[in-house]
Amino acid sequence: MDNLLYFGIALFMKWKPFTHTGNQYDLSHLHPFKLDVTQPETTKVEEKIFQFKVIFSLHCFSKTTKEGDDPLLEYSDNRETRTFCFERYQLSFQLPAIIRDIHKKRCNHTGKGNFFIIELSDDDGNEIEYEIYFDIDMAKSREQPMTLYIQSAYVRDDESKAYRHKTKKIGFYIIAYNKSIGKPIKTPR
Repeated sequence: MDNLLYFGIALFMKWKPFTHTGNQYDLSHLHPFKLDVTQPETTKVEEKIFQFKVIFSLHCFSKTTKEGDDPLLEYSDNRETRTFCFERYQLSFQLPAIIRDIHKKRCNHTGKGNFFIIELSDDDGNEIEYEIYFDIDMAKSREQPMTLYIQSAYVRDDESKAYRHKTKKIGFYIIAYNKSIGKPIKTPR
């Protein structure tokens, strides 16, 4: 539980640095932050401001531990232990900026109750498909922000890309509005 930081009345993950072979990997870029997203007024809707507390899961910089993985690469939170992934870690530096613009991205419904976006380049401008999975939890009261939980982020391999063709596009403002009022979002068929 020492990863948890009390912030207002909500618990947030504050990631400890990871140390391996004498090198320290700072994770402070994945500490929680507040985000306000304004849905512009249109002829159909009034302007709305959605307030979020953004938190990142350990899956954004680690991967499932497999037999034979180096035990010195293990990283734990209060729920699970996984293997630190240098590729995911490097890409995770982009996450805060990507999430600050999430309302401008094409969101996709996974059909399993969460959503994802795809960022198409890495820090060096190389074309990749960096998938970022997220969900939004309704606020406990009107005075509190909703939680925008970044569940995982990684580059998909060729074998698993076929799954994505079964997803449906959904607007971020639709997700945010429905989650803000507790309205279920129908799973696409």
